[in-house]
Amino acid sequence: MTKWIGAILIIGISSLTGFFYAQKFTDRCYILKLWLRIIDIFQTEIYFEARRLPEVFRRAASLLQDRRFSNAFIKLMQSLEFGTDGDFKTAWGLFLVETGEGVLVKEDFLVLYDLGNYLGSTDRLDQLAKLKTCHASLTLNLQSAEHDRNKQTRIYRYLGFAIGAITVLWLI
Repeated sequence: MTKWIGAILIIGISSLTGFFYAQKFTDRCYILKLWLRIIDIFQTEIYFEARRLPEVFRRAASLLQDRRFSNAFIKLMQSLEFGTDGDFKTAWGLFLVETGEGVLVKEDFLVLYDLGNYLGSTDRLDQLAKLKTCHASLTLNLQSAEHDRNKQTRIYRYLGFAIGAITVLWLI
């Protein structure tokens, strides 16, 4: 009886581990879709509304449904308000790490970090052009992420179950 319970636990835990690894691919797609929405908000607020950067971040925080991103934008906005000695590039880098660590890949971080070099430091037309370029790059990254998700999710789920089954067979 205890052998069966142990076998079920081993297979269950290894299958669950496979599901957790597979979830990272879904999370990356979600965050990239969220970033595409954020870039659309930035385009509207910077180009059409002509708002300053802290106001853009405040507006993005109020429009986003994701609590983690909203809180991170508020924190970023507070570090840039008048009277603070905040360096934008440092604050932007910390913001990217806080919102995408463990989910986004190097290519995603490079595109977003490059965007931070242009926000607030160039004129509106240049910022709009960079936002469009960033949007196009992230759209390509999203397509790649969705392809990876469709392919890798099943592999990790089956692999988790298979490792558990092999372990049980090895122990019996």
